Amino acid sequence: MHVLEQRRRLALAGRRRIMVPTSTVAEYLDAVASFERAAEQLAATNPVMLSGQEVLGCLHRVETAARKIPAAQHWLTEVSIEQGLHNELGYTSTKELLVDQLRLAGGEAADRVRGARNRAPRQERGSAPGPRLPLVAAAQRDGRISERHAIAIDRAVDKCGRKLPAHQLEPLEEMLVIAAESVTPDDIAALGRKAYETIDPDGAEPSAEDIARQRDLHLGKQRDDDLMSTLEGCLAPEARALVDTVMDKLARPGVNNPADADNPVDIDDPDAIANAAKRDKRTAGQRRHDALAAALRAGIASGILGQHRGLPCIPIITLGIDQLESHTGIATTATGGRLPVPDALAMMGGNPKYVLLLDLAARPLFLGREKRLATADQRIALYGSEKGCTAPGCDAPATRCQVHHITEWADGGRTDITTLTLACDKHHGKVVPGKDQIRRGFETVVLPDHNQYPGRTGWRRTADPAGDYRVNHTHHTHELYQQAQEHHRQRHQAYADAWRAEDERALYRDLVGTIHDDIAAILDGPNGPPTLETLLSEHDDDNHWRTEPPWPMDAAGHRDAA
Repeated sequence: MHVLEQRRRLALAGRRRIMVPTSTVAEYLDAVASFERAAEQLAATNPVMLSGQEVLGCLHRVETAARKIPAAQHWLTEVSIEQGLHNELGYTSTKELLVDQLRLAGGEAADRVRGARNRAPRQERGSAPGPRLPLVAAAQRDGRISERHAIAIDRAVDKCGRKLPAHQLEPLEEMLVIAAESVTPDDIAALGRKAYETIDPDGAEPSAEDIARQRDLHLGKQRDDDLMSTLEGCLAPEARALVDTVMDKLARPGVNNPADADNPVDIDDPDAIANAAKRDKRTAGQRRHDALAAALRAGIASGILGQHRGLPCIPIITLGIDQLESHTGIATTATGGRLPVPDALAMMGGNPKYVLLLDLAARPLFLGREKRLATADQRIALYGSEKGCTAPGCDAPATRCQVHHITEWADGGRTDITTLTLACDKHHGKVVPGKDQIRRGFETVVLPDHNQYPGRTGWRRTADPAGDYRVNHTHHTHELYQQAQEHHRQRHQAYADAWRAEDERALYRDLVGTIHDDIAAILDGPNGPPTLETLLSEHDDDNHWRTEPPWPMDAAGHRDAA
């Protein structure tokens, strides 16, 4: 009880520790510089000489210190939000700013923003000065919980907030913070689920608001190895009833079996279904998957979906002429999906589809289409060549994009395929015409022939007019790979050049350097070349009688008669 009470007091102290004295610019920058020096010194110091107990102690100390860093990151992020830094620099959101400037993953940037909103003090007008979750923020500043602990608590409090008023969430936050000091983040998530179940133990009839709030469906990204995608979510009762109806009809054994694609079974013929069921080796889950695919095919083929951004709502497939001839490789769709070429050809053969065929240089070669509409043709060509939003770092697929004039229409831009590009709604709204007096956003150009990516759309933030125009590599993985190879080659070349230069210096020092020293020793004596001096001295010793004759000489150089 003593430990629990102590922890409770620490948590309550954290609630009172809302306002932190304001620091000067110099103090904050000095603190950052001190942190950088300490981190550099620690990373460069070898811990191999520590004893086992010292290693354990340092693990705890470094972990506690590292857990305090997210508190500073969240505070900086919150200040950037309050200052509108993303608008000032022309980004569409703080998340995009973090992804572009810090190279964070999208989910990591979203968690950073969420942490800033929930766990950082506020300085903006009209907001409470303290963080939304002050106990979690205090625990992070003290290094008592990790960022993953904090995220788990965030989610648990948010979920329980659907059933409880704000003032009743404080005891839950306190309980989870205290628990996080002795359990893992996974345990915190389990505690959050248990708390939610405790709030509504009898499973009372949910309200329409609860149902509307919780409905969710998430289609995960395609895996790179097998192109499979995960599907998860929460179906509302009505959606569940509709799905059950489809599955009862289309997920029966023998129905919609891909193995019977050449001889499809009549779903209204009981005898045919019974015979087909005998050879159906699919699992129940596989049958449900095939039933969903069949229902989607029927819905799309019916035409009830109408149009989307000026095009019929049907799969738009792009593949190269080499893939068409070899029946190998991966085709792409306008939604950003990928599928094996044999599957793409099977889809193309079943019903009229938009099919964009590219030559070996990835230029539009042939466009199969249902109607001759110039604007639709232009959009399809962009779907195939650009595959999605061309703003750097944006992963929005083509079907979520608008056709954008690279030179703004207000600036005299033409509606030609060579001057059009794709831009998602948020980036399209951030492109500003050159005539605007306040230009906060992006400007776009067609990159010239001498550029590394000629003809591509270059984007530059108006807040950085001296910067380079950048292209989006997200939808062109081969470019990222080539770029990585080039960076690796340059780095390798730099190491090779440095090694070669050092080797040449060593050779010069060992060979030329000694020759130079020998020559210097010969030619640079104090009274002339020392070797020559030695030779002359030896000559003088051997011929001393020539300079000093044994008989005396008079002043005229004659022998003295005396």
